[in-house]
Amino acid sequence: MANKIDVKLILELLQTPMSQREIIKTRHISSKSITAVCRRAAELGVSYADLADKSDDEIQRLYAYIDELRSILEE
Repeated sequence: MANKIDVKLILELLQTPMSQREIIKTRHISSKSITAVCRRAAELGVSYADLADKSDDEIQRLYAYIDELRSILEE
């Protein structure tokens, strides 16, 4: 089973002076995960501040909903 991407953590870390490379090394997060989170956040027009008070489940549902909507629109 694949691990869930910690969207909030990635967005929070990207607001710090840490580079993506430092995040990858220190937090053992793949570059693909970071890229996916950045891309999705840009698509949704959200930042860490928008998601800070949301639960991990709420964020995962939001991301899953966008994937589902995209697949429906592509049919």
